[in-house]
Amino acid sequence: MYLDDGLGTHTNEDICKTVSEQVRQDLIMSGFVPKNEKSKWSPLKNLVFLGYSIDTYQSIVKIPDDRIQKVLKTIEDIEYYTLKYRKVHARLVASLVGQIVSMSYVIGNVAYIMSKHLSIDILRKTSWNSCIVLSKASLIQINFWKENLGRVNVKSFTSDFSCQSVVYSDASNTGYGGYIVETPFNIAHGMWSECESTKSSTWKELNAVKHILLSMVDILKDKRIKWFSDNQNVVSIVAKGSMKPELQDIALCIFENCLTHNISIDAEWAFKNDLLELPASLIEKVSLLPDLLTESKSSNTVQNYYYGFLRWKKWALSNGISSEFILPAKPIHVALYLACLVQQNHTPSPINQAFYSIRWAHKITSEISPTDSDLVKNILEGAKRRLSVPVKKKEPITPDMLSHMFDKFYCEDNLYNQRSICACLLSYSGFLRVSELLNLKTCDVLFFQSHMSVFIQKSKTDIYRDGDRIIIARTGNKLCPVKNLEKYLEWSNNQTDCDLYLFRNLTKSKDSFTFRKDNKPLSYTRMRELFIEVFTPFVPNIKSFGLHSLRAGGASAACNFEFRKTHLERGPIDLALSC
Repeated sequence: MYLDDGLGTHTNEDICKTVSEQVRQDLIMSGFVPKNEKSKWSPLKNLVFLGYSIDTYQSIVKIPDDRIQKVLKTIEDIEYYTLKYRKVHARLVASLVGQIVSMSYVIGNVAYIMSKHLSIDILRKTSWNSCIVLSKASLIQINFWKENLGRVNVKSFTSDFSCQSVVYSDASNTGYGGYIVETPFNIAHGMWSECESTKSSTWKELNAVKHILLSMVDILKDKRIKWFSDNQNVVSIVAKGSMKPELQDIALCIFENCLTHNISIDAEWAFKNDLLELPASLIEKVSLLPDLLTESKSSNTVQNYYYGFLRWKKWALSNGISSEFILPAKPIHVALYLACLVQQNHTPSPINQAFYSIRWAHKITSEISPTDSDLVKNILEGAKRRLSVPVKKKEPITPDMLSHMFDKFYCEDNLYNQRSICACLLSYSGFLRVSELLNLKTCDVLFFQSHMSVFIQKSKTDIYRDGDRIIIARTGNKLCPVKNLEKYLEWSNNQTDCDLYLFRNLTKSKDSFTFRKDNKPLSYTRMRELFIEVFTPFVPNIKSFGLHSLRAGGASAACNFEFRKTHLERGPIDLALSC
């Protein structure tokens, strides 16, 4: 077991020494062996930790000189290859981008916005070994880092998040507008040209920020600005740039003007209740949305998410969290909720369900989800690591096992045994999931001279429920699924066009079996009991096999017959398998 790097601080040097010694002793007593050459047990004012230089004298964090020199050396290599060959390896450019972005904790979002054109050039190539002809914008960004990396290499322990002005901007299909809250008479607005009006909403909102900034630059210079926009993409692009060249150009223009006029912009999303702005004629149509939203996923999934969100709501209210912070929720609250679930459970499944239930509720209401927070994501990953157990895959059923099973249980006019035989043969030959098998109805099966056609009404992979037909060939041998299913239907006196489930519960009367009158399919539990009953005599350990073993066995047999891969991915094509 290894412990990650860590550090401790205190304002008093003597107390800091005491705590340090206590931590060291605790580690040793716990059986850990501290690596002395990497450990610093005496209090320091200057320390290089995880690639950052921490200076408590000046209360600043910097990038160490060796990392700065490495970036400058990479820039020098890129310039050399560009001048000599007019192109450079994508791997070298990617290395530069990675080094710059890794410094973002100190140098801020400029690391992202002033490396986006380099990233755009990299993505145009399909291989790390490809050569890139750098764009003019990328060369400008390389030169920027060459000249300014040393200037931006400092971050204070304390940050001033206050603002001196607040600006609101908005854009529509026809124009844009914005104003400064402190001086509402300072308004900027404009109209889009015919060409501009066809652009995306993000382009319009971002351009609105640019035009309003340029219009009011004399008023906003030398200030920290809180800028509100009702477009969430704009908030991210103003801070970090965009991989779309036309949006990145606008973001760069905003950045350069802020740099020139000493303006600091903190963009923030301004939530807008769209319901309040709806015309009266559309208000009554809002009731159409809930039903469609609940059908965006399967009914079982929606039900699980709904009850998962209710559990989060109940926990939040019982722990004193205000109802206004339930939807939308705060990342710290959700992180604590997941942490509590970890303490109460032995598998990661409840934590996964809670995470995705909260995410679902926020997404369908267009709220920013706390599950997008790095804090919550890392709590989920930690829960998976702590609670996960090794996956034990079930063994596949083989043709020999099917043959032995058939020889032992096949009996003329025995409906009970024939039901089990047909269910196993059909699942094996058609690669059917147990849910697909148990939901089959008699009318879903059509018999032909050379094969049978089975209609799957609903499948896990059929997200739009179009249904799908599979074709299973006649083989002429004892394990032929077509012949056995015909006998099963004949002995059960079922009409092939009726709406009865194919596999139902039976009742015994004297020496024969008959179907129950209720039209209900076999349950998963009962089907598994039948599976165990017919295969236990022929397998070494029945616990190593499950209902999925039939589907897996059929797929394995198909692979052994060198079937094309497309035949194993049931979709628009038909499927045939001979047993």
